[in-house]
Amino acid sequence: MTATRILLLILFLHAAAARAGEVIRACAADIEYPPYAYSSGRADKGMPQAQGVGIDVLRRILERTGKETAEVSLLPWKRCLKMAETGAIDVVINVPTAQIDPTPFLISEPYADVHSMYYVSRRNHPDGIRIRNLGNLRSYKICGLIGNTYESYGIPTESVDRGAKTYLALVDKLHAGHCDLFIEKREVMEGLVRFNADLTNALGPAQIAGASLPEDAPIGLHFAISKRSRDAGRLLERIDDEITALRSSKSVDRMLKKHLGGRH
Repeated sequence: MTATRILLLILFLHAAAARAGEVIRACAADIEYPPYAYSSGRADKGMPQAQGVGIDVLRRILERTGKETAEVSLLPWKRCLKMAETGAIDVVINVPTAQIDPTPFLISEPYADVHSMYYVSRRNHPDGIRIRNLGNLRSYKICGLIGNTYESYGIPTESVDRGAKTYLALVDKLHAGHCDLFIEKREVMEGLVRFNADLTNALGPAQIAGASLPEDAPIGLHFAISKRSRDAGRLLERIDDEITALRSSKSVDRMLKKHLGGRH
C-alpha cells in the first residue's frame, strides 16, 4: 500500500470516528410534560436532567444510526425554537402536529399520538361545560400555558390568556374565574397526576372536570430538525425510518409504560 493510500485511509477512519462520536444538541420545553419530557430533579452542571419518552426515543434512534447521543436541555419553549432556527440546537423534541411554523425545520413523522381534552373548575361549573363542537370554544374564556398555540383548535392564540407559567398557576386561574376552561393532552394530565404530588389533588376529579374535545383527531408528537443542522435531511430520513421501526415493534409503548410507572 502506498503512502498516499495509507494517508487517505487514516483520514477516512478519523472522519468516521468523528461522525460516530457526534453529539446532537436537542431541547424540549421546560414546563413539565410527562411522560414525554420532564425533569428528573437531579441537577447536572446546575441544570435539571431531562427524561421522558421523547428523550428516550431520540437517544435510541441516535444510538441505532451511529450517533453518540443527544445532549438535551429543558428550555422555555420560545427559546428552544429560536435556538433551533439559528442552528444552535439540532433537534426540538415533542412538537405537536401543526402547532409551530415549519419553515425553519424539517418535521419528522410522529413518534406518539396524544389526545386533547378540555378541563373546567368544579367549583365554578359543578356540572361541567358541554362543548358540542370546536366552534363552541369561542364562546368561552380560555387560559393556557405561556408559549402554547391554539390555531389548530380554531382559536386565535392571541385571544387566550397565556400568563400561567405552571400547571398550578393555570388551575388557580381556573378556580379564580379568570377563565372557563383550559385545553391539554389527556396523556400529559395523567402523567402530571402521577409524577407531581402537588398536582395530584389539584387536578383530581373532585377539583377539575375533564372531557374530550369533539371533532378532535389525535395529535402527533414530532421531532423538528433545524434546517441549519449539519446533514439535516439525512438525519430526518434516519429518524423517520427508526420511528417506523420503533412504533411497529411497540418499543414506544414499552417506553411509555416505563415512565408512567413513576420516576426512577
